[in-house]
Amino acid sequence: MGADASIGSQARRTGGVLVVCADPPWPPVSGADLRNWRNVLAASKLGPVAAVSLWSDTRTSRENRQVDLLDLGATSAAQIYKRPPGGSRVDLTLPDGAVEKFEAALNLHRPSLVIFESLGLRKLLAARGLQRARVIFDFHNIDSLLFASMEPFWRKILRPDRIAKVRAAEREAIAGADEIWVCSDIDRRRLQRIHRVPSSVRVIPNAVPSTFGGPPSVAATKANGPRLLFVGHLSYPPNVEAAETLVNSIMPKVKKRLSDATLLIAGRSPHRRVNASRHDGCTLVADPPELAPLYEASDIVVVPLFRGGGTRIKVLEAMAAQVPLVATPLAVEGLELTPERHYLEAKTSGDFVRQIERLWSGRELRKNLVAEAKALVDEKFASDVIDATIQSALSSLQGSRTERERTA
Repeated sequence: MGADASIGSQARRTGGVLVVCADPPWPPVSGADLRNWRNVLAASKLGPVAAVSLWSDTRTSRENRQVDLLDLGATSAAQIYKRPPGGSRVDLTLPDGAVEKFEAALNLHRPSLVIFESLGLRKLLAARGLQRARVIFDFHNIDSLLFASMEPFWRKILRPDRIAKVRAAEREAIAGADEIWVCSDIDRRRLQRIHRVPSSVRVIPNAVPSTFGGPPSVAATKANGPRLLFVGHLSYPPNVEAAETLVNSIMPKVKKRLSDATLLIAGRSPHRRVNASRHDGCTLVADPPELAPLYEASDIVVVPLFRGGGTRIKVLEAMAAQVPLVATPLAVEGLELTPERHYLEAKTSGDFVRQIERLWSGRELRKNLVAEAKALVDEKFASDVIDATIQSALSSLQGSRTERERTA
């Protein structure tokens, strides 16, 4: 059922899972969308599932899927991402009547479990009818740490309230949830250290999108120089900085050593600072409809991330697509990768240049890296593996809810 269907016109469903998102989870574009849609797909194998977003994507109505896709009335992403007066950096502007419409969705579906994916949605915790369900808050990042890492030093001194507001939002979400999900053990430890969260924090790793898994790109190389690729949401500040580093610092040095090298930067909603197309050998692809062909046409994936949180689906994509990877330690954080076995580590622009040269000249190195990375991603991050983890978590919470009701 499409997202343009009205809540009131649908037949009542009982039980199941409601996934609440800021953006429509289908079609998935960003890493957050991919995680949300994985939750939807995994839950749909257990029973009824619906996804509620603050706004609707017109492309959704063209998809015939066995999932109810609803929205709460915002006209666009720009409307909801305008920070409300006095709000923190994670706050969203809910559309008029959002709480009432959410209550209607709860009354329609009567879910036993509700998954919230954004701190900006925590105001919906006040909705009547939510007390009938167990509530999960899915922390894609530890936002207070993420924003603290991006805050200039002088602002940390002059405006400490900025991060304090985000931590207050985290506390509010934690207090309203029966269980918290995070992407990695590292994030679980960080969250428990900051907020002294009880043991109800569960690790649900990100999954590699099921569209990846083609032949390895270590076969015959067609280009005269390495074809480098960077993928990411290009309005997200850490990705913007990574793109700038690639274009302004890494690529000029690479081209001095490998004159035929090229760089492709691809992603959603490029910020004006991402000016890849203005530089020799660099190309920008905005809002690509598919990513798999871009990985297939690349020789090396480069991820010079120095700030950010969570775990990076772009890294999982590269591993599944069997394209060798050069990345900072932060870029692979939480994924249990080993340098020189699953990827090549780089901490500076000079490191990236040296590692790119090694990969381009070392066929055996490329072959070994992609084989080990593919084996790891298949074992730990394949969609069916993560679906089983999600389903186990949902079943456990559903079982505890049923037991609580029986003994009440």
